[in-house]
Amino acid sequence: MAAGLVDAMVGRLGGMIVDEISKEASLFLNFRKDFKWLKKKLVIVSTYLKDADVRIVHNKSVKGWLLDVADIAWDAEDIIEECAAESIYANDGNTKCPCAICPFNNCRLFFRYKMARRIKDVRDRMKTIMEDAAALKLVADLTHSDQQASTSTSQNVKWKRSSVLERDARPVAIEPKVEKILQLIDDPAASIIAVVGMGGAGKTFLLQNVFNRIKERFEYSIWLSISQTYSLQRLQADLAAKINLGDVVNGRISEVQAAEFIYSQLESKRSLIVLDDVWRPTGEDDLIRTLGLPVGNSTQCKIVVTTRNEDVCRSMNARVYEMQVLSQEESWELFCAFAFSDCEQNRPQRDLKQIASEIEKECARLPLAVKTVAASLTGKTSSRDWKSKLREIREISNKGDPIMEILKLSYDSLPAPLKPCFAYLSFFPEDERIDPEYLIYLWIAEGFIEGGGDQVEIGWSYIHQLANLCLVETEDKKYLETIESCKMHDLLLDLAIRLSEESQCAFSVEAAFNKYQTSCGCRRILLGKQSINDDVIASNSGAYSASRLRTLSLSSNDSIQNDPAKLFTGMRALWVLDLSLTKITALSGNLKLLRVLNLSRTDIVELPVCVRSMKSLRFLDISYCRNLQELPVWIGELNCLEYLNITGILGILRRIPEGISKLVSLQLLRSSEDIRFTNEGNEKLLKLEHLVHLINLREVRIRVEHVQDLKRIEEGILAPLVNMRILSIENRVSNDDDESVLPHLSAKMLAMKDHLEILYLSFFAMPAGVCDFSNLVKLHLMACDCADYPALEEMPNLRVLIMTINRKCRVLPEGFGKPRGFPQLRYLLILAFDVLEELPDLEEGAMPLLERLEVGNCRNVKKVPCGLELLKSLKVCDFRMADTNNVFGKELEEGGEYWNKIKANIPNLTIRL
Repeated sequence: MAAGLVDAMVGRLGGMIVDEISKEASLFLNFRKDFKWLKKKLVIVSTYLKDADVRIVHNKSVKGWLLDVADIAWDAEDIIEECAAESIYANDGNTKCPCAICPFNNCRLFFRYKMARRIKDVRDRMKTIMEDAAALKLVADLTHSDQQASTSTSQNVKWKRSSVLERDARPVAIEPKVEKILQLIDDPAASIIAVVGMGGAGKTFLLQNVFNRIKERFEYSIWLSISQTYSLQRLQADLAAKINLGDVVNGRISEVQAAEFIYSQLESKRSLIVLDDVWRPTGEDDLIRTLGLPVGNSTQCKIVVTTRNEDVCRSMNARVYEMQVLSQEESWELFCAFAFSDCEQNRPQRDLKQIASEIEKECARLPLAVKTVAASLTGKTSSRDWKSKLREIREISNKGDPIMEILKLSYDSLPAPLKPCFAYLSFFPEDERIDPEYLIYLWIAEGFIEGGGDQVEIGWSYIHQLANLCLVETEDKKYLETIESCKMHDLLLDLAIRLSEESQCAFSVEAAFNKYQTSCGCRRILLGKQSINDDVIASNSGAYSASRLRTLSLSSNDSIQNDPAKLFTGMRALWVLDLSLTKITALSGNLKLLRVLNLSRTDIVELPVCVRSMKSLRFLDISYCRNLQELPVWIGELNCLEYLNITGILGILRRIPEGISKLVSLQLLRSSEDIRFTNEGNEKLLKLEHLVHLINLREVRIRVEHVQDLKRIEEGILAPLVNMRILSIENRVSNDDDESVLPHLSAKMLAMKDHLEILYLSFFAMPAGVCDFSNLVKLHLMACDCADYPALEEMPNLRVLIMTINRKCRVLPEGFGKPRGFPQLRYLLILAFDVLEELPDLEEGAMPLLERLEVGNCRNVKKVPCGLELLKSLKVCDFRMADTNNVFGKELEEGGEYWNKIKANIPNLTIRL
């Protein structure tokens, strides 16, 4: 188990050595011989480790040897990173030596002396490792590997990013189960409904289907995930944000006051509230009342709970639905859907049917086990592979926790690069909804994603792979089928924690301070959502030299207010630091190796000066730092920065320094509002012409407020940004001569067509050639004011089309209703078309995947389009026309002829008027 993680790290380290030596950096020239010797030994060990998990998994002595190898690799990597950072630091003309008592050259000599001693220590330990290998009778393998080392290196897995994540389209007949829960919810006497069952039985999946079916019937539909060690304050904040109380329940009031606000907001509203995975009975912790939920109001508020604990149901006096394991037939159907998703009708070929049936029976009819085992066999056609899997499952069937061992088999079958990525998920708290972009940059920072390609895209492919193998759960952005967040099933999280602790490289713990004192080799530590405050940090700071720590998270400890720099003393190897959701106002310390810094939702008043020395920093999140008003001029010195999140800081958006244009590596400049540009030459602030220097930029939202900038855009100034994925341009320049004349985007913008996925234009004319943007998945056109639209229905990947405010279009093109038009469209919104007279009738095959159709404030449309009943995928149809004659209300009156016709073809359609 440990070998897979060690192998990934050792292989990465060998590549780092080659890369750094090839740079001819002055510090590396002093140690070139040592590094080359170390690389040779690491290649030998790495080659041996390729199948070590299988051959020696039960040998405790060899496990210890593996951990010693990992320890050496960690320390060698630390040395390389420190040398690289020191070279950058020494050659940076803007950086001064922090030591005031000696000349800078003497500092460098002292640094070389320290590095020489540490390298000698690594060499000595590596020699001991080779000697231990001989004693453990691994020497033959290593000798063979040594002979191959000159001609063989670790093979890199070639990844291809999936364009669309495979869907979890479970064939299990869940409809009867859904109906039974719906009956409980509809019972006027039932206020609390509990779904109870063992872990992995599919409780959450079932309830998600129920929730999606009926959420439109309620004013508030809220889903809350409850962890074993939940924070009531955080749950209240999450709940409040979903019922328009986010500004009131913000951590500055007591939990009792928050509960009172929540209660008063929900008391008179028809609400559906799901509490997923409740662990403790209310006798121990009355979660429902302390949250502020209106208990007993069974006609207004419905509370649905999932739990493994029957005592929870009894303590809540809930109506219970007991979740059973799958029937034999259901289990087989589910297995085939995942194992044979690439076969006709999801059925196995003849020679695999019998062995597939035997494997399925070993999964105990638990959906999680069935899915993960089946997914690990997708695409395998050799009976040898299937027999090997069956043998492995039967070998573990008598172990203490067979379900956990079955899940571990799926981990064992992962490609080497994915193993550390999966284990790293143990670093996130239970039920945490993980931002996939943040996760990818953490993987990059930790070195799990090797260079030589687009690391972010490779990271996305890793997430897709883990999701397709059912090892992570994903939540998609509405209608776009792009991943918005991901999380782990709690059983899989337990597995990831077990893997990390066995490899002694990561701990996700409750009493983290106590455990760290006895775990000097710990490389990652999580202190999130715990009672860690300023006094605890001050009293423990001397106990932790922490010189080997790579990753530290203090996220969500809102009792931390002072600069926690004392805790960082000696953390020379720190790569990742997460201080989000604390109340710190400042940060200091020598953190030169830092690659990821998360300061989101802190109380900092300025970007800490210590950030300036972080020359390896790639990810910086300062979103929602309400007290932060501007970025420093030196922000442009962070040459490696790829991700900068300034969401929710309006002051910064008005005063972005010119220096940001020097961030040539910047890919994502994330903001919730549009970036505004100055037009005054005497201020050293960002101007539109500076933006084009960021040639790697993939996402930007800009607001045009000056005539000169508008002309530049019409001339195509943004065309060089060919890597753009998301582009939003809002025109705020008024045309006093003729408001009906709108600016045009230059045809040069077609240079973006290969990558652009989302385009938002406000007060621009319909762009020429927009249909050539074949990868576009979302198009939002506001106030484009064209009388006719191009052949948008021919865009092959368009999923969301929003068209608002039009004063010229009288008739939409017939193509909107023609067969094979809009083949991927899920959501269509037409709003405020002042002179639109009719909507096109729909023919069989038009918009085959449309799920939601909204038409509003089109007062001149007097006729409901024919053919609505042909939109078989439609779930919501919303016609709010501001029509005084209520033509739509009459034609679509419940029980009327057209209403019955539509409902006969689409029985679950929700129609709103």
